[in-house]
Amino acid sequence: MSTIKAAVQNYRKTVLNLIELAAYFCCICTLMGFFSGSVLLSDLFCHFRVQYLCILALFVVPSIVQKRWIVVAVLSAGIVANFCEIAPLYFPAKRIAEPVTKTLTVVDINFNSRNTNFKLLKSLVETSGADVICWQEFSPAADAWASKNLSEYAYSKRVPGNDNFGIAMFSKLPVTVFRVKELSDIPIKSIVATVQVGGKPIQVICTHTYPPVGVAAQHTRDLQLAHLGVFIKASGVPTILCGDLNATSWSGAFRDLLKDSGLKDSRQGLGIQPSWPDGFGPMMIPIDHVLVDMKMQVISREIGASVQSDHRPVIVNLAF
Repeated sequence: MSTIKAAVQNYRKTVLNLIELAAYFCCICTLMGFFSGSVLLSDLFCHFRVQYLCILALFVVPSIVQKRWIVVAVLSAGIVANFCEIAPLYFPAKRIAEPVTKTLTVVDINFNSRNTNFKLLKSLVETSGADVICWQEFSPAADAWASKNLSEYAYSKRVPGNDNFGIAMFSKLPVTVFRVKELSDIPIKSIVATVQVGGKPIQVICTHTYPPVGVAAQHTRDLQLAHLGVFIKASGVPTILCGDLNATSWSGAFRDLLKDSGLKDSRQGLGIQPSWPDGFGPMMIPIDHVLVDMKMQVISREIGASVQSDHRPVIVNLAF
């Protein structure tokens, strides 16, 4: 019996040591995330704040039971650090005192260039009542489908691509001008439209940044976000920016975009609302965004049903 008891104790100790190592790893990742954009690949560490918080909250329990107070202190510091990054998204946004005279529903969707389940997309369009659709990964197959099935959107700009950077915008409301712009160091196209909402011009931008999977790729994404911020600020027009930004709100480049553009995150007060990768539940993170002018009210914002893409759609109802 003593041999069995010793084996159980050794097994238990090994498990606790592994849990402790995993928890320390989460703490290191938490710390690295605060240096987003300034340390090699550290941007990849900043996007999983919710996951770090949940893992650390779970793993601190065995340390409390074992009364390993130094470990508890370290893990608790990690919990607090991640909580302080997440909590502001639940603080209510400021309400605009001006009366609401116009409303606009925007749907942003990265449909995945290999996805051909357009029936689900059609259902999304119909149920959302979208006035404007911003579509990333717009493929030639999507272009052929849209020309036959989105006739109610009288205004459109379509730039299909055989890679993941085709892009399109559709509008039921009058559009006085469409422009296609390249805002980075590689030819990734964004669409800029002037949409007339109740006679008022609103600038709507649909964009898709390069995924930050390496140093050069992160530079490309950050450059595009920086150029977007400068462009929006200089335009002097109320703006809505939609797209797969390949960045969460904890990325330094995303925070710089908000500061430089003067826009606000439509998620403010509504929480995390993760959108990618669809089907991975607890590992999903919020990289699909709708940023809006400070004077616009977010009536509702939700993550739509799956359209069998790796991204979920974002549906935002605005008033101004």
